[in-house]
Amino acid sequence: IWCGSFQLAWNLVRDTIVKEPIRLSNAQTIADQLNASPFTTNDLASGTYYATAGVPSNDFVKSLKNDIRDRFPRLSSSLDNLHAASDGLLAFAAIEVTSKFTMPYLQNPTPLEFTDSSGRTTNLSSFGVLSKFDGRSSIELRKQPAILYSHAPSDDPETTYGRDAFELDEFILDLCKNADPQILIAMVPRKESLAAILKHIDERTAAFRKLEDYQYKSTMQGLDTLMVPDMNWQISHRFKELEGQDKRVENTNGKGLWLQEALQDISFTLDRSGARVSSTSWARYAAAPRRFAVTKPFLIAVRERKSQNPFFVMWVDNTE
Repeated sequence: IWCGSFQLAWNLVRDTIVKEPIRLSNAQTIADQLNASPFTTNDLASGTYYATAGVPSNDFVKSLKNDIRDRFPRLSSSLDNLHAASDGLLAFAAIEVTSKFTMPYLQNPTPLEFTDSSGRTTNLSSFGVLSKFDGRSSIELRKQPAILYSHAPSDDPETTYGRDAFELDEFILDLCKNADPQILIAMVPRKESLAAILKHIDERTAAFRKLEDYQYKSTMQGLDTLMVPDMNWQISHRFKELEGQDKRVENTNGKGLWLQEALQDISFTLDRSGARVSSTSWARYAAAPRRFAVTKPFLIAVRERKSQNPFFVMWVDNTE
C-alpha cells in the first residue's frame, strides 16, 4: 500500500530546508527512492492536501492542528498524539480526496467469493452491475465504467459459446469515466513492486487501445456483469527503516538531523457510491457475456485525471 502524504512531507524538507536531494547515512537506498519520486503537489487538486514544516513549538503545533480541524475535520483525531517540542523539525502533510460515481452502483445481494494469493477463499460484500438488472438504471450503469483492458484464457467464440460467462483472468477498469479523481481497478498478476504493476497497467491499456474492435471491447455490453468488493481500510505505518540516530542527514543544510518518528495513517473506503461511439455497422456474436468479478488479488489506484501519478495505490492480496 502507498499513499502520497509521506512523500509530500519528504519533498517539503528536501525542497525548502535541505534544498537538494537528501543524503541519509545508513539509509541512502530508501532516501534515493524518495528523492526520485515523481509525485508532487501537482498531482493533486487544489484544496485536497496540506503540508507544512518548522520547529514544533507550541504555537506551530497549535496552528497546524487548527488548520487541519478547519480544512479536514475528519483527520483531526489523527493528530491527538502530536505534541510540541523545544527543538528539531516537524514536517507534516495530509491528503483528503473524495471521488463520487455519477450513479451509485447496485449492492450485490449475494456474497462475492474472493480467493487470495495463498488460495484461501472469503465471502465478501460487493457492488457493481448485476446480471439480473433493473431496467433503465442498469442500462445507464453499464455506460459508467470504461474497460481499459480485458483478457480471457480464450477469446475464441467456438470454445466459449454456451458458457455462463467469460471467466476473465485479467482486466483493468475505470470505475467511472466521468469521475475525477479517476478510480482504477486492475485484476492483474502481482509484480515485484507497485511501480512495476502500474507500468504493466500502462502497457496493457496502451496495447488495448490499438485493437481494431477497441470501441466494442471498451464498453460494457448488455449482459456483462461487474462485482467489486466493498472496502473500508484504516492502516497505520511506521517507517522504522528511516528512523534512528544512525541515519542522519549528511547535507550541509540540516546536517545531523535524524528521524525520530516517521508515521503514516491511511483510511480508504470504496463502496457503491464512490469512485459512446456511433456506428452504422452492427455485429452480434453468439458468445457468452464477460464477467468482471474481482475474485483474486488486485490493485487499486486513485489519481487526478490530469496526472499520470496516483496519490493512492494499494495491492489487495487478502481480506485482512
